[in-house]
Amino acid sequence: MSLFQKLFGKRKLENDELLEKLLSRGRELGIPERILRKTNPYFKEKAGELGPREFHPWIDEWYYSPQLLEFVYSHFSLEDLSQLAEQRDDKYDYYANDAISETLIDEEKYPIPVDQFEDEYRTAYFVTALMIRDIVANSLPY
Repeated sequence: MSLFQKLFGKRKLENDELLEKLLSRGRELGIPERILRKTNPYFKEKAGELGPREFHPWIDEWYYSPQLLEFVYSHFSLEDLSQLAEQRDDKYDYYANDAISETLIDEEKYPIPVDQFEDEYRTAYFVTALMIRDIVANSLPY
């Protein structure tokens, strides 16, 4: 590695180091347990599939890609989304009101059936995606 890369390059975390941060950060941020039960095993599986230091670059691209939105669609049932909406708290309301309005999530490529969800489910879908995005963003070292 050149001196320039050492000084100005982004540090890549080892798979275990990043995985540990992801698992603890979700709890620190107060993310609902229902979301963590779906995301934590997925993160563990992906970290195990990838070679050393490959998990960090993968997740750095994943959390702002259509794959995150596809993950939420394929891993969270309407019942999950309904229960998340029923357990509303200040954090949920923040994401539903402030974060969604500031995020260009409507312009992102999410699965077409999401458009057919009732408003309650659609909001819970996007809130879930934003919470997962927040876990990752707060776990990366930059």
